[in-house]
Amino acid sequence: MAKMGTDGKDQIVRFVLPGKLLGIRAFLSECAYTATATAIEESVICYLPGDLFKYLQSKYPTITSCMITTLSQLLCEAEDKMTSIAQKNVRERLAETLLELNQVFSYGESSSENAKPISLTREDLSNIIGTATETVIRLLSDFKDIGLIDIQGRKIILKDTAALKNIARGFNGPKPV
Repeated sequence: MAKMGTDGKDQIVRFVLPGKLLGIRAFLSECAYTATATAIEESVICYLPGDLFKYLQSKYPTITSCMITTLSQLLCEAEDKMTSIAQKNVRERLAETLLELNQVFSYGESSSENAKPISLTREDLSNIIGTATETVIRLLSDFKDIGLIDIQGRKIILKDTAALKNIARGFNGPKPV
């Protein structure tokens, strides 16, 4: 999902994994949905009209508690992202984002055995972490040079997640010579 900034540039705010809800905040607040959703791979989307969903909420009250749980998780993620942007440097944010995207592209699997390559444009990566595309390109090259990732065209394969976790936590470790 992306939101357009005042400068006309998209800011990617989150990824929606299979089985997850999209538009929940706008639905509950009865406000217009202000983000844009773009599928990055073939997807099947299930749409429920508002009236039907409200009927299901009244018939099955546990739906509401599940929605509150989901909203709480989304709020927690947004707070973490705000803190990261405010307190981490670009190198740390890139490492953190690569680790998050590794889970997104692996559909939430934490095992590296099931990891799929991260396939996003460098511009999309820069929009996620809030920096210039050129900075992302330079840092990806640095990460490749020290063996943290492999790059095959547009695809990024994580090779050393432990070192990336250390960088994301502020333990910046080795830098290219």
